[in-house]
Amino acid sequence: MYINKSKINIPKLLIDILTTLQDSGYKPYLVGGCVRDFLLNKAVKDFDIEVFGIENLENLKLILEKYTKVHDIGKSFGVLKINIDDFDIDFSIPRVEKKVGKTHKSFEIKLLSNLNIKKAAKRRDFTINAIYYDYFKDSFIDPFDGIKDLKKEK
Repeated sequence: MYINKSKINIPKLLIDILTTLQDSGYKPYLVGGCVRDFLLNKAVKDFDIEVFGIENLENLKLILEKYTKVHDIGKSFGVLKINIDDFDIDFSIPRVEKKVGKTHKSFEIKLLSNLNIKKAAKRRDFTINAIYYDYFKDSFIDPFDGIKDLKKEK
């Protein structure tokens, strides 16, 4: 299987936001489907950014609002949404989830900005969606061997 080795192409405005977050002492990572699709050389349709070290959603929202309108539809899950060009972009704070009921929304959520990547990735549904990408280092963090699993699928 071919694994894409070039740098992920993301919109300029998103690069500006990532840079502001990094310069503010926070650590933003791309994660989930955008990383998986990039590795599979598929078109990236949206971006998920997990921001480590940021104290709360309000601080994250203040930074994002400097660039564009922020939708807090996913606020109860620690997620803020923005749109850039034709991309939906979700920004989240690392979290742990505990199932407390029978529906897909029955979770107890705890935002933990200083969670390590492996613990943050544990809540993700598949190993291939738990691969993190550090834009600034142009490197992948793969706590559960998702890249190996991607290679097995082809």
